[in-house]
Amino acid sequence: MAIRANDPIRVTGADVRARVIGEGANLGTTQRGRIEAAQKGIKLNTDANRQFGRGQHLDVEVNLKIALARPERDGRLSPSDRNSLLVAMTDEVGTLVVRNNYLQTLALSLAERKGLAETGFLTRPDAIARAARLL
Repeated sequence: MAIRANDPIRVTGADVRARVIGEGANLGTTQRGRIEAAQKGIKLNTDANRQFGRGQHLDVEVNLKIALARPERDGRLSPSDRNSLLVAMTDEVGTLVVRNNYLQTLALSLAERKGLAETGFLTRPDAIARAARLL
């Protein structure tokens, strides 16, 4: 649902004068606007890319807590020490998540740049057979 108060500042994808759009949360553009902008040569990174970092951070947090559960349960790690360890790891985990998010966005951008040439392997019978065995 569009917020009517924003109507005076809306533009069509064809009217955008940027070279790159990196959407934030809550879908800053419509699908039609994305298509119009892409047809004009504007590079787009949707908010799904941006949300990846948050999801990855939660995954890392949960995995760390799982890894620390046994030492805590066995009495080798007190709850206080566990919490201190998690706090001490915060900056490093954040740096790793941001780096991984950057690399994922770069990989998507490079794949997009190659376009259809990047998908040729999908039509080779040997690749299809290998992919089917993985499923």
